[in-house]
Amino acid sequence: MSEALCQSLPDVEMPSTPIAHGAQPIPTTDGHWLLGSANEFAHAAHLFVAEQGKRNQGLTQFRVLHRRFLATASPDVAHQILVTHREHYERSAHYKRLALVIGNGLAASEGATWRKRRALINPLLRGEHLKQLVPTVCDSVCEVLKEWDGKRASGTPVGLVRETQRLSMGAISRMLLSTDIDQDTAYRLGTAMRGAMQRLREYNTSPFPVPLSCPIHRNRKFNRDRETLDRFIDFHIKSRLANGQPGQPDFLSVLMSAKDPDSGQPLPLQTVMDETKTLFMAGFETTANVMAWALYLLASHPACAARWHEEVDRVLQGRLPQWDDLPRLAYITQIIQETMRLYPPAYNIARQCVREDVINGYRVPKSATILISVYGIHRDPVWGPDPEEFRPERFAQKAAVPRAAFMPFATGKHVCVGNDFSMTEMIATLAIIGQRYRLQRADDEPVVAKAQLGLVPSREIPVHLG
Repeated sequence: MSEALCQSLPDVEMPSTPIAHGAQPIPTTDGHWLLGSANEFAHAAHLFVAEQGKRNQGLTQFRVLHRRFLATASPDVAHQILVTHREHYERSAHYKRLALVIGNGLAASEGATWRKRRALINPLLRGEHLKQLVPTVCDSVCEVLKEWDGKRASGTPVGLVRETQRLSMGAISRMLLSTDIDQDTAYRLGTAMRGAMQRLREYNTSPFPVPLSCPIHRNRKFNRDRETLDRFIDFHIKSRLANGQPGQPDFLSVLMSAKDPDSGQPLPLQTVMDETKTLFMAGFETTANVMAWALYLLASHPACAARWHEEVDRVLQGRLPQWDDLPRLAYITQIIQETMRLYPPAYNIARQCVREDVINGYRVPKSATILISVYGIHRDPVWGPDPEEFRPERFAQKAAVPRAAFMPFATGKHVCVGNDFSMTEMIATLAIIGQRYRLQRADDEPVVAKAQLGLVPSREIPVHLG
């Protein structure tokens, strides 16, 4: 979850220090004499880091103005950084900038604060809370699909990008806040969240960043977008304080009743606000993106869609999915996994070296920032001769999935705390849609991935509902 919110570069310069004994300096990519590779990175960060990370046994150095960074798209190198050598690395300092949008919650913290927040959030996304998600998803999805039925009857296509935002936001708003969000509110909140995070990414990747405090048009819009999210969450917290908690506990009620493990006192309201914003943002963005890509891929691959419909009809036999049905929806799980392989929620993962390391014979100096290309690793030759193709059956046998080459929710100690929550929501949603509709693309215009907060479709994707 938190990795998907962090796709930018921190302001850290790689120092020049003596080479560790027996290790070699990391080769450097030549770029523009002044800008280095700034333009290439800003234009398509997922493609640039993936391409650079394939070179030199999986480690390449590149420059953005005066700043130098490392790139890797090697499953082996990534596994060393995130797992076997993890004591040498931590999340880079730019995560702190996330606090400008979502506060100092789990996604923007590190060290002792991060450990405390993770211990607080983890139970919300496991056990009975996870089981309660399935009927909640069924209710919220079916509400949206009532409008889809009308569009099917009139022959009007639906836009997958906008509609998956509605589906995702409907589920997270019910689980988190016990509230329903209408179409206009969902669109307004989704636009504001994506706008704020995109402006933050632009600032972090710009060769000549204008301070966010400068009152230019983009920064004024950034502040309006932040305030839209703040007002929405603040309203619900104040309503709880005034009117009491709902009869059925939700995430917000659990947060408001939680105790600080050190003091034994209720959590400060600012902590509740920060963690609520974090859960709302993460629960919406990752799921919406993956669902849009999954439905697009199914509409583009009739044979895969046929297997999708067959499984749903066979397992559910006309009823809505329940918790016990999810393990039997194996092909839907494979569809989601293959979608995340091609379009990972976090296309780059940033780590900062806190203690000098040696990887594959190359010296990684202290303070170096490494961008791990999940996008590149997911399309590595270890996946076979056709890594660019959509083939859900790759995941039919767990043992056949290449070791360390699949990390849609990151890996190591910072593996996404919401991975099970997200998978549960997506499996149930795809089952309901597959039960009711046959999708057909409304046009043949190309759709490519655009690097924003996550990998989003380059345009709206209209589909007809059969």
